[in-house]
Amino acid sequence: MANVFFDLCTNLVRSNDERKCGFLKTSNRINVLLSRARHGMYIIGNSDTSRLVPMWAKVLSILERLNNIGPRLALYCPRYKETPIEVLVPDDFARLALKGGYAKRCLSRLLCGHSYLNICYSISLHNAVCCLKHCLRTKKSCKHKCPRPYRDLCELKCQVVLFDIPLLYRHIAKQLRCHKAQILEEVYY
Repeated sequence: MANVFFDLCTNLVRSNDERKCGFLKTSNRINVLLSRARHGMYIIGNSDTSRLVPMWAKVLSILERLNNIGPRLALYCPRYKETPIEVLVPDDFARLALKGGYAKRCLSRLLCGHSYLNICYSISLHNAVCCLKHCLRTKKSCKHKCPRPYRDLCELKCQVVLFDIPLLYRHIAKQLRCHKAQILEEVYY
């Protein structure tokens, strides 16, 4: 199998037995391709197809000398750097590095502190996940648990509905929110 080399700018789509490089055989086009990356570059293509072009031969020799060419692309999840991920074929991205993370159950916690039960995502996607657990915080005045999902802010006043609350003058409120039941003098019937 031919070596594969990798690029963020473009994909060298030519791979043929005739070793015809096509569009990227001229040095000015190769120069444009190689000079556009700002933060890093991966070139994906068949090195055997482009090796006959003199400028590509120079680029390939530099990559080989620096040991930056090979049949696999080494990836890693930012939270699991000790677990390497190597992709060889396009399907490996979906199988091994789904959503920019590690395709195993994520052990990192969400921003709220709860554990995340799905596969590991990239940091930006992981931080955008909303916690689905229900809030366990209680109101100091009544000890009722907050009924909202953890990701939402708690109500300032307890909204739990209470039933059959005795009021002043032997009246009974059939339903009353907890925060109102705490100040019965203000409840009028």
